[in-house]
Amino acid sequence: MQTVTVEAVVPDWQAADVYERLKDSDVYVKYAPEQVKSVVTEAVDEPGEAITHWEIFFRNGLLRWSERDYFDDEKCTIRFEQVSGDFDVFEGDWVVSTRDGDVLLTFTAHFDFGVPSLEAIIEPVAIRVLRQAMSRIIGKLFDGVVLA
Repeated sequence: MQTVTVEAVVPDWQAADVYERLKDSDVYVKYAPEQVKSVVTEAVDEPGEAITHWEIFFRNGLLRWSERDYFDDEKCTIRFEQVSGDFDVFEGDWVVSTRDGDVLLTFTAHFDFGVPSLEAIIEPVAIRVLRQAMSRIIGKLFDGVVLA
């Protein structure tokens, strides 16, 4: 299993506002259409949860998956796990916190395509592309400064 983490400082925003924007699935296509083709939210009966269906541009094609999102409003955290799609495993979280008066946004994803014979070829590319895409999305949504 591979892990991608992207951290960014989000200047001139409050943590609660960053978190609320992340929860709004419409903003991804609106602000980052070069990275995100579509996000559709499906309501579920459980409070604090949703199903989202994603299509993001990946090299010369699309990655598609559906995930269950778990919203923790008190901790400004969104946890997600794939329920179907192109990955064998795709799970992680968005965490909004404060550090030294700044808002810090951290995206973490753990993934596995489930093809052991190709993982040495596919997964390094996927790590790079996912890290670049998430950095660009954060930059577009918040004018965030991605940390190295």
